[in-house]
Amino acid sequence: MAAALALGLGLGLGLMGAATAQAAPEAPPTELVVRVGGFLGPTHVVELGPTAVVCATWRHGQKLTQTTVQPTPAQWALWRAQLAALHVDRWQKDYFNPKVLDGTQWLVRIVGPGLNVESSGSNSYPQADGQANGSPEQTEAFQRFRASFLTLGPACVL
Repeated sequence: MAAALALGLGLGLGLMGAATAQAAPEAPPTELVVRVGGFLGPTHVVELGPTAVVCATWRHGQKLTQTTVQPTPAQWALWRAQLAALHVDRWQKDYFNPKVLDGTQWLVRIVGPGLNVESSGSNSYPQADGQANGSPEQTEAFQRFRASFLTLGPACVL
């Protein structure tokens, strides 16, 4: 958790100038659903609700935590700049590792002005160039993607 926070903050601070230079949209996406988890561990969910972003953690079908955050336009802009720097627009539709049948599954759906990402995986993750790593070990690009949600609110753990 501390590593993810440090990674997210480092990425966020490094991109503050980029958010201004690239004039990232300040509006929230129209659709946002991200899930990361598996049978043996918790499942983290971030969804855009009608008035806020809902961040929740589930385990074995029971909700453990739920927090709502209301990002400011500046937070949305910084988050969008982070996604652009991570090239999530290069992500493939599916990342599946047939060699591992259990483990971690994930789903990303982000739709909004200038952004349309639909991607999912099972024990395989996108690398910086969008190619699959074919391994159950999360890539640095995917870890940074997860950490980017801390930009929307410190309780938004993915």
